[in-house]
Amino acid sequence: KQGVWEPWWTTLAVDILANDDHGVLIDVGGHVGWYSMLAMCAGRHAYALDADPEHVAVLRGNATREGWDRQLHAAVGWLDADSRPLAFTEVGPVRLAKVDVEGAEADAAAVLEPLLGLRVVDYALMELSPGFGDGWRRAVEVFTAAGYIGHLVPDKGADVAEFEADPLGVTLACGFVPAWITDQATVLFASPTAEP
Repeated sequence: KQGVWEPWWTTLAVDILANDDHGVLIDVGGHVGWYSMLAMCAGRHAYALDADPEHVAVLRGNATREGWDRQLHAAVGWLDADSRPLAFTEVGPVRLAKVDVEGAEADAAAVLEPLLGLRVVDYALMELSPGFGDGWRRAVEVFTAAGYIGHLVPDKGADVAEFEADPLGVTLACGFVPAWITDQATVLFASPTAEP
């Protein structure tokens, strides 16, 4: 797809957000808020975290312009081993957690871990970045220990028409083995209780 930011992720995220009316988006590594804006466009609340104050300011400005500022909960923050885990009472059920943190995957998974243990996160879309160390392996362990099933998100070389017709179905049919990861890749972790 030309002219769409991260077309494979975007198509999959839109499909997930459109197919169920419960739950929020958690956007860890929110950048300027593309996925948060998609969620708010779908009528959902978005909880976004990014380390760059300018990114969060752009997101807040865009949400305000669209009249969605009440749906946005954005914060500037850095993930590390001391980051406080999220509690269910803070966010409620989560339809999609999007994680794009360039090497801080283990810290992001630790923040999400209490929610994963309760299985209140339906899906988590995570970019794994082995070029930044082994933190991505710990993140995979956190998700699998909570019973989530990983699926490698199709990208270049996949059948675009088939993917666009059923992004979630095509992704859920893809396997995932951590040993396959030698370069940056995107994985969709699905709760065993999630409704497509």
